[in-house]
Amino acid sequence: VNGQTNCHCDLVDFEEQKYVNFETDYLELFQLTTNLKKTRKPVCIFKALDLEFSYYLLQKNSKKANIILNEQENIFNILDCNSSFLNQLYVNKTKYYQLTNNLEKLSEFSFKALSQSEQLKNKKLELESLKAIVYLFMRLDKDMENWEYVKRAQKIITNFKNDKETASQYIWLAYEYESQYLETGSKSLIDSSYIFANTAK
Repeated sequence: VNGQTNCHCDLVDFEEQKYVNFETDYLELFQLTTNLKKTRKPVCIFKALDLEFSYYLLQKNSKKANIILNEQENIFNILDCNSSFLNQLYVNKTKYYQLTNNLEKLSEFSFKALSQSEQLKNKKLELESLKAIVYLFMRLDKDMENWEYVKRAQKIITNFKNDKETASQYIWLAYEYESQYLETGSKSLIDSSYIFANTAK
């Protein structure tokens, strides 16, 4: 029972968290993370660090992102919670290794994150894992091998509700279809790319 209680943070809903534009809402982000840390509850601190990690990732500040990631892992180690927190940690590691271009670690954690996301049926984190694998295969010059992962990502994206966050996913999808068109010359791919790009508007 204590484990269940310790896994709940009243300030945020981990499944339906509010979309924050880190480029324009920095003050809102700072206020939210400060309030989360003030609770002194490990689960709330974990979430605060998650938001901070996303911010520094967007800034491409690998040094700060690494510090936050290590802090988050330390908090995770004292949590008595379900594996959804491990899932988020795996995804964050995946994003960090993508930022720092560590392809060996990226390969290790992207597939770990994907497996964990599938087990938990967490479509949002599954999508992030799939995108990391697509990037990995691109960097390894194995573009043709990543198409099944692009199609899996597409299925998830097209089932999301349309909002600001989903728009950025359609832009990613349009880019991947355009890249595949350049590889194969198939006109249907570039047509789909235009459709996804327009959906993002």
